[in-house]
Amino acid sequence: MDEFFYPPPDSQFPDWLKNFVTKVTPHVDTIGITTDEQSKLTTIKDALVFTGERIATYEGARLEFVRTRQFILYGDETNELLQKVVYEEQPAVKTEPAQAPAKCKPFIHNLVLRVRNCPGLNENQKKEMGAMPKPRSESEAQAVVKGSVVNGLPVLECKLYGLNGFEIWRRPTGTPTFAYFDRSASNTYTDDSELPEGLNAVQYDYQIRLIDSDNEPATRFSNTVTLTKTA
Repeated sequence: MDEFFYPPPDSQFPDWLKNFVTKVTPHVDTIGITTDEQSKLTTIKDALVFTGERIATYEGARLEFVRTRQFILYGDETNELLQKVVYEEQPAVKTEPAQAPAKCKPFIHNLVLRVRNCPGLNENQKKEMGAMPKPRSESEAQAVVKGSVVNGLPVLECKLYGLNGFEIWRRPTGTPTFAYFDRSASNTYTDDSELPEGLNAVQYDYQIRLIDSDNEPATRFSNTVTLTKTA
């Protein structure tokens, strides 16, 4: 049985959504999914499954025509007696599904969060629906931060491993405790905060944690970088 996690890569979204709709449908009352939401979800699922099938079909046809082109140019490496080239049949035209809305990810994301937070579902049911994030070992996703100073501003950079961003924790160098400072939705962050009143330079220690699609920590804290802010 295929195992699904959220969020899936775009190329796997049709298969993920097909499974999600199948597994969610018996529990719509428990989750609180309305009839209109069900209808919209089914329409999106049908459209995405259609696109997935068409992509696979036309990619298969493309590869067959590439193969035929190579036969024409060089013959068949597995059959030197081949004299006739046979053109593959092109994919049949299919009736398109009902019109689906654009920008549907926020709608689906909202349903996934409702599934995750539904007290009437157990963890196995949520996993079967593909609503849970993919488990990540520390070897897959470790928070490692690099720091530099650009025009007097500390700049942090890290690898996201497909996650949604990172938290920044900061402390004045020499003080004992880090405090939550800000969040970045990309793999870089520039600390352009105001300097403390009366100071023209201050040295800070920075640590980060990578965050998932719910803005929850997905790793332990990173190494510490120390940078001097002058602007």
